[in-house]
Amino acid sequence: KVAVTGASGTDNDTTPTWTWDNPDGATALCTLTGPGGPGAEKPCSTDTSSTPALPGEGTYHLTVVLRDGAGNRTTGVDGPSYTLDTTP
Repeated sequence: KVAVTGASGTDNDTTPTWTWDNPDGATALCTLTGPGGPGAEKPCSTDTSSTPALPGEGTYHLTVVLRDGAGNRTTGVDGPSYTLDTTP
């Protein structure tokens, strides 16, 4: 099972990074959920990390699914919640 770590808590970084292990080199698919609900599933920044540009303030979490060469998928795993607060 994938363990997603990284961005958590509250910060003003509009491009936080979440990471995970991927020892088999599977394709990583990410879904970013934020104030507007879940986005579309799409390939992550790399197969071991994602650094999405957040569109605005609010709480976000990243769900990661690994897909092997045969098309088998892991169960989606949520990373820690991250709150973007750009107010000084």
